Amino acid sequence: MKTSENKLTQERYSQDYLNGKLTLENWAKNSPDTKKPKLVLLNVSGGGVRSALYSVKTLTVIDSALNGTFLDHVHLINGSSGGMIGAAYYRELYMRSTNFQKDLQINKDIYLKNISKDLLNATVFSFTVSDLLLNFQRFTYQEQSYLKDRAYAFEQQLNENTGYVFDKSLTSTCCPN
Repeated sequence: MKTSENKLTQERYSQDYLNGKLTLENWAKNSPDTKKPKLVLLNVSGGGVRSALYSVKTLTVIDSALNGTFLDHVHLINGSSGGMIGAAYYRELYMRSTNFQKDLQINKDIYLKNISKDLLNATVFSFTVSDLLLNFQRFTYQEQSYLKDRAYAFEQQLNENTGYVFDKSLTSTCCPN
């Protein structure tokens, strides 16, 4: 993609503004509280695996206290590092439980155990062996070839730890490949 295609233009700004406005209008229209819906903007902090675990546990407790309706009110999740991974994991489990895995119980301790598993050993090993030395290993995704680097190792370990719930394209809306 050319860099000029990534520049913010008035047209792109206007389109983004209208899309955002439409999203909020649809959210308000579909909100369970029709008079004055509560908009929740969630922010989680970074901090690696500990923060990921804390985010999942906190979201589990809040959602349980609200009888499984908390994420119905959340419009935006923002954060960094482990906290964002934990929030994304909880959201993905929630989406699966409401869309196609109706029997999935997202408040089980197994999900806390999964998100708190080690992620760094595979990443550091890949960095030490592949990134610092010659790296000739490659993988193909959607007909493009990429090096297997520490990011690849991190993603593979995260997928393994979380039961492959993240193993889907970002353009995918709900379901695994």
